[in-house]
Amino acid sequence: MKRAKLNNDKITALYCRLSKDDGTNNESMSISTQKTMLKDYAKRNGFLNCRFYVDDGYSGTNYDRPAFRQLIEDIQDGEVSTLITKDLSCLGSNYLETGTYIEVFFPNHNVRYIAINDGVDSIDNAQMDITPFRNIINEMYAKDTSRKIKSALHARKIQGKYMATTAPFGYKKDESDHNHLVIDEVTAPVVELIFSIAEEGVGFHTICNRLRKAKVIKPSFHKKEMFERYIDEEKMYDWDTAYVSKILHDPVYTGNLTVAERPTKTMRSKKRQYIPYAEREVIYGTHGPIIEQNAGTMFRRFWRADRPLSGKFKRI
Repeated sequence: MKRAKLNNDKITALYCRLSKDDGTNNESMSISTQKTMLKDYAKRNGFLNCRFYVDDGYSGTNYDRPAFRQLIEDIQDGEVSTLITKDLSCLGSNYLETGTYIEVFFPNHNVRYIAINDGVDSIDNAQMDITPFRNIINEMYAKDTSRKIKSALHARKIQGKYMATTAPFGYKKDESDHNHLVIDEVTAPVVELIFSIAEEGVGFHTICNRLRKAKVIKPSFHKKEMFERYIDEEKMYDWDTAYVSKILHDPVYTGNLTVAERPTKTMRSKKRQYIPYAEREVIYGTHGPIIEQNAGTMFRRFWRADRPLSGKFKRI
């Protein structure tokens, strides 16, 4: 490794990243391993004033990570002289953005970049020539992993497994199987009330106004952490028309699950593709219904019409 004059007045940034938590309450073992590797490397090569920046549980395709954002701010403020990562993939998996940081952003801010396992050191031009190809390989690997994860999730959804983190309003997760929904006796009556008002053919604003007047607590306040956060009592009953619309459109309340509602367009993009309600793939009979779907077609008509559904609904 070529040696350069070290500026010990500035920070040697040791950046660690891991895509997913390992299920423990503490830092993952992989993060701990990265920290040990970076710390030993810095000590052996005379890098002082080291500071760790850690993003545990963040994808390499996402550059909006808390520690990474702080690192960029510190670089822009002129506080960092050297950045060290275990390998290029720790910095990121998008070869365009990663390449921009390595070839443009870091040099413009006089930051030396080192990726230990990939043998990358920005003061060695010969090593840097191969770096773009390594970044492309990292992105190809990330895309392949993304496809495999999506395929596995799709397969589980086809089996009727509920894969979201939190249960829909009116339901809770089965304690014996977190991929199965059971009716929440506390909140399910509110769903019934919303559908019963919708039977009258009134609009979403009217439904919200009636819920406010009846002092029906809105969904977020049924979560303890949200209830403790708000003090203004009026917000407890401030129902939103978009949320009411979502409830009335969602086939989950008739015991069915949609496979994909708003999938991402690409791995890089955060924008989601909209699938019309009538075109969404539905798996029937996956859990207990709160609302009875009479004649089997009413929900589909409601999806297309985008208005409150007429007809009789009752608790099963």
